[in-house]
Amino acid sequence: CLFISTLFHLDNTGNMYGGSYSFLSYVMIPLPLFMILYIGWEHDIRKTVCYTFVTIGYAICGYGIYEYAAKHMERLDSFYTSPPHVGIMMDVFIPLTIAFICYYRDNIFHLAVMSVLLVLEAVTLVLTQTRGAMGALSIAIFITVLIFLFRNQIAMGKTRRRLLGMGAGLLVVLALLCSLRFGIHDPYRMQGADRPFIWKSSYHMWEDHKLAGVGLNGWKNAYDHKYQLEGSREFKKNLHAHNTWLIFLSTGGILAFLGYNAYLILMGMYFWKRIRIYALNPFSWCMLAVFLAFVLNGLLDETFSSTSFGRLYYLAFGITLLFERWDTLHSEEKRV
Repeated sequence: CLFISTLFHLDNTGNMYGGSYSFLSYVMIPLPLFMILYIGWEHDIRKTVCYTFVTIGYAICGYGIYEYAAKHMERLDSFYTSPPHVGIMMDVFIPLTIAFICYYRDNIFHLAVMSVLLVLEAVTLVLTQTRGAMGALSIAIFITVLIFLFRNQIAMGKTRRRLLGMGAGLLVVLALLCSLRFGIHDPYRMQGADRPFIWKSSYHMWEDHKLAGVGLNGWKNAYDHKYQLEGSREFKKNLHAHNTWLIFLSTGGILAFLGYNAYLILMGMYFWKRIRIYALNPFSWCMLAVFLAFVLNGLLDETFSSTSFGRLYYLAFGITLLFERWDTLHSEEKRV
């Protein structure tokens, strides 16, 4: 659908292969998935992946917290210039860390290292003050826990089910209360900053270009020259629609919008099938939580349409597939 939409904008080849928003850039987003599967499908690299993940997690969180405290920053941004960037990254890191904790629960050293990392990631997420990332992740974990309890209600006792359900519900409540506290004295931030203006502008773009949008890399140019609304304070910083659905709708028209929704439906069906086949593998549930967090966070920001976030998502996808594959192989060897 994205490719077809670009055929309506052949006068500007940038829609095909130019910049961060183009057909070629979307094609290249899943590359980390294929790269890690290419290396790890025939070689067991689970420990290498685990150690690398832990090192990167400690570096991002450790440096971010140190910088936040040393420089008395208002919001944590670690190695990046955008706190929401780190917040959305934690939507991937936290579920993966929980999966590693469950997977290596019998190894005291791994359990301790991962548990400390999980605490650091939670602190990092809170200090970024990214309400969308916090709300999306907490709701995603809550939904994942409810599905897990429903799928395993026979194997689990009633007390354990209640405790898990109450814990997940409490997590959602705490996250929402904490997120509401951020920017409470700033009405502009509480309304979502420039988002209401950007959403209206993006919708107007689609109204004028219903079938194929303004072009995959045409949003910024269209916004700057025609669709900017009065009242916007950060028009120079606005690079996209801050809503994944509206990004595809405004840049690729109804074609890209339908394609994106089809993608979400197919991926949702795939992850549902995975948790049925690998019901006891924590990485199957981890990826479901990451997928739900990205879908929910896409209401307030770009997720699947972002090159950096998309690659991180597919990297996590590849990691979960690796652990499922090697667990299955070892289980078959034990049966033999």
